[in-house]
Amino acid sequence: MGITICCSILGYGDSKNPVYQAIKYPEPEESEDHSMMEPPASMIEALALANKTHDVILRRFGDPNILSYLHVFLVFLRETAAYPEAIGHIAPEFPWKLLSLMLNTLLVDYQVYSRIENECFPESRKGDRPLPEDWAMRGLLWTERSLPSDLFSSEEADDSERYFEVPSMIEQRKERVLYLACRIAAQSSDFLLYNRESHRFSVSKQFDIEIPGVTCEPEDPGPDAAVGDLEMPDIVKTEPTP
Repeated sequence: MGITICCSILGYGDSKNPVYQAIKYPEPEESEDHSMMEPPASMIEALALANKTHDVILRRFGDPNILSYLHVFLVFLRETAAYPEAIGHIAPEFPWKLLSLMLNTLLVDYQVYSRIENECFPESRKGDRPLPEDWAMRGLLWTERSLPSDLFSSEEADDSERYFEVPSMIEQRKERVLYLACRIAAQSSDFLLYNRESHRFSVSKQFDIEIPGVTCEPEDPGPDAAVGDLEMPDIVKTEPTP
């Protein structure tokens, strides 16, 4: 689903799609300024569907089943964030605050910050292998920046093995998501922010809004907590719908 949504935003390669054009031709002629391109109705509809989908998925705190979708879309978001003409169409309605809350829940039990804060793609650990969505995204226009060329070099799996899930992929996906989010935050401070001291995400003032049905409560570290424990991310709770 995530790949389909990303491709639909790009208009499946439609030459009149400004996001596709900004990525495909990053240095256009003056007469082909992407920022001046009027988005077609199909792209407006695709963005509306995408944001409604994000609003549902990013509220599923603690659900590992949404990680593959989140991973895919952050690959797409990282690529578009590199092009002001592209992200300018996506950012205004994207739920950045919800994304930051979701990311902070993933940070609660994560400690190896150097792996996600480093510009380099996280080095493979023993047992790691390309994720199923890596194979599905391979070769797409918007994946070159986030999927290193050597990711598949030592992997000679057949089609059935490529999409086989193993339990370790949950933690692998969490790390990928956090790594990509750090890269997005490093590219621009206009949307998503990351604090290397507190190891938590936030958003720029423009997107720091209250979200109906979602509350944030500081985690109680307990009487024996160390000073560092006070820096843990917020616990996010979804209020029941009346």
